[in-house]
Amino acid sequence: MFNHIIKISAIIMIVIVFPIAGAAVENINDAFRPDAKAIILASHSMAKPVEGIEGIIRAAVDKVPGAKFFNLDVRDPANDDLVREHRLAGAPMPLILVVVSGTITGGVPANRASTELLLKMIPSPKKLEVIQGVRKGKSLFMIIEKSGSVPAHDFRKVSAAACEKMQGNALIIEIDMNDPAEKEFLTQLQVDTATGTPTLIVANNGGHLINRFTTLISVDELVQAATTVPRGSSCSPGCTH
Repeated sequence: MFNHIIKISAIIMIVIVFPIAGAAVENINDAFRPDAKAIILASHSMAKPVEGIEGIIRAAVDKVPGAKFFNLDVRDPANDDLVREHRLAGAPMPLILVVVSGTITGGVPANRASTELLLKMIPSPKKLEVIQGVRKGKSLFMIIEKSGSVPAHDFRKVSAAACEKMQGNALIIEIDMNDPAEKEFLTQLQVDTATGTPTLIVANNGGHLINRFTTLISVDELVQAATTVPRGSSCSPGCTH
């Protein structure tokens, strides 16, 4: 069990924010394509520029294969739909957003940004699945095992039954302990990959990591964990903030 309840937003490095010339001229909507990786500098003409910020962004873009740099003028009427969809109105500007496969995976005010921080906001494939699940308000069952091993417990079966009982309000995400791309994410999840113990981590639909299991539990116990709201949380079921 976790020593304390962890919010997934902390793990995925989303800085809570409320939302210039010189970047690429691509259509800003291309930044949100399902096959795209992008770093966006969101601003407007009245915002105070941050010296050197474009160099910071370009240095990060250069280290991510296929990534592009975009500008987003939040006061341009042509961008109203994007500003509304991603709730950027009234945000402090300039703001940097990292977008992978159409999902904002991180954000930080430009005056707090560094190339290293932006790179940390590029998630691994499984971390991206977790972020997307949280954004959809789903509870998550993360099954973590070593590929090729024969697990002592059938976490898939019990998780599938729990998903069915929750009527589509939960997702199963399988993570291979042997996948080097997930090493950092597994460390953030406090998974001991050295022992190779199969682990089931449960997050509620508010993005809180509720519990971890290394022994088989019942479907009802799993559903209960997935629908738990931690004490002191302002999130009710369905909350994604």
